[in-house]
Amino acid sequence: MNHIRFIFIVTFCFGVLALVNYGKLPKTFFQQDEWAVFGYHISADKLGLNLYNRLFIHEQETHMVPLSNLATLVQYRLFGLRFAPYGWIAVGLHFANTLLVFWLAMVLIKRRWLALLAGIFFLINSIPHQAITWVATTTGTAGSTTVFLLSFIAFIQYIQKKERPIWLLGLVMLLFLVSLGFKETTVFGFFLFPVVWVLLINKRRFRAGAHVGGAIFFSGLFYLLARFFILMQRPAISISPEVVAQPSLGVYLFRTVAVPIRVFVQSFLPEQFHLTMSRLLLRLAYPTFIIGGVPNPYLVESVAADIVTLFALLGIATVVAGVGRYFQKTRQSHLSKALSVGFVFTLLSALPFVFVPGRAGYNALLDGRHLYLTSTFTSILAASILVGATQILGKRKILIVALFVVVFTMSFYHIRKIRKDIDDQIAIGNLRQSILRTVIASAPNLPRRAVFYVESDRPYYGLQEPIVPFQSGFGQVLLVWYNANGADFPACLFDREYLYVLLEENFKECQGRGFGYFRKTLTFNNALKIYHFQPNEIFAFRFISATNTFKDMTIEIRSKLDRFGSL
Repeated sequence: MNHIRFIFIVTFCFGVLALVNYGKLPKTFFQQDEWAVFGYHISADKLGLNLYNRLFIHEQETHMVPLSNLATLVQYRLFGLRFAPYGWIAVGLHFANTLLVFWLAMVLIKRRWLALLAGIFFLINSIPHQAITWVATTTGTAGSTTVFLLSFIAFIQYIQKKERPIWLLGLVMLLFLVSLGFKETTVFGFFLFPVVWVLLINKRRFRAGAHVGGAIFFSGLFYLLARFFILMQRPAISISPEVVAQPSLGVYLFRTVAVPIRVFVQSFLPEQFHLTMSRLLLRLAYPTFIIGGVPNPYLVESVAADIVTLFALLGIATVVAGVGRYFQKTRQSHLSKALSVGFVFTLLSALPFVFVPGRAGYNALLDGRHLYLTSTFTSILAASILVGATQILGKRKILIVALFVVVFTMSFYHIRKIRKDIDDQIAIGNLRQSILRTVIASAPNLPRRAVFYVESDRPYYGLQEPIVPFQSGFGQVLLVWYNANGADFPACLFDREYLYVLLEENFKECQGRGFGYFRKTLTFNNALKIYHFQPNEIFAFRFISATNTFKDMTIEIRSKLDRFGSL
């Protein structure tokens, strides 16, 4: 089969699988952080900030992701609050990254069908799929992955060239720095590039090594100086000390070992597997922690999860080591080096998580979206292991058939998981859109001061208090939605993610406009005593979960205020 025809088949295959897996994504709706992003850009627009200020300074806290900010700005300018284009961009980025995984596998392994297999594994992997289905994370996570893979592929080709042109090394570092501009988690590349150089280079020459070391050193120096310069221009951060608290040196030493192990194992095995096995472990080994017939959830997601991870590590590491030894004995150097690079990449990709501050740094289970970049190499590892296993089994047809039955079963599980999650998001997205349409239809024009009182009869997302089925503060969602529908709110009402926190209730008045949101009678009545709301400023609704209906209660609540002076 000629090369062009094979590339066409690969592209077609990936395109079909991308549509099978993610084709319904544009039918979903915004989930959580998207509303904060929209609020940020609305605020920046109303403040008249220049591009430099809004990309680097305004409300950026400790992060420096200007290219991610720029990408979300361009999307917001083009699409506003129409979700479908955001969904198609997410699918397109994942498709592009799949092609890059295929290209990287070709460069590393030089076997077309194995590279195709690696691309398929990456495309259908459900573990990091939230990086695509949650579009607020897609720009940073998938965008940085795209540029980082281009950088890494260019670096591998630089190593493999006899002449090793300096311009190619410069391109590698430029692309690497661009990836950092999308998301800072690719910072582990400063350690990865020299390690991969040592692993893949055949003849170590001082001059060539000095070029690589110098390029990495000066790129790192530039990045540190740029971060320092930008941070010095920002106001003091307003993040809670609990969120940014740094642990002791002993904790860091422990994490340096534990976090790479977690990342390595969890990039192969889904979170649901860990939770199921953790609950089983508590039932079998620690029945004293069974409360009311249910395993203690705190132990399930911490200590028990770590124990399961360690046992799983033994199994996965044994398989990788066995296949790697087989490749060395059979002198399949490309496959052997691919295993080594993939193993090193996976471990080093965990380094940014070692330094996560606050409570989040102690989590035993990582959100799958954080493993998106890692999964590019675990896909290559998995494909190499499968090829090695079929070679080791040789002519034992029954075992090979059993192996492929397991592979197809797992593949079906991953595809089904992604499609089911998207179907669930379509259902909740339709409900959220119907709630917002009801609000706009009931109150198309708001007075100078507008106060929303919204009741619900059940809690969502693990909370104890009843809320409407939105994953971020409904007050900010209303602010953003009304602004998109013609309401002219001042920038101060979007300042510091006002009403974004899920349970936040408040009223704020500035620059001639006021806006408030309340869920509880007590909180509303307390605010009423301070701000003296008028009945015509109140808009009230009730969410009824049994029928998923959003009922307008405005007349009823205003009447109550007229008669009793409070709720």
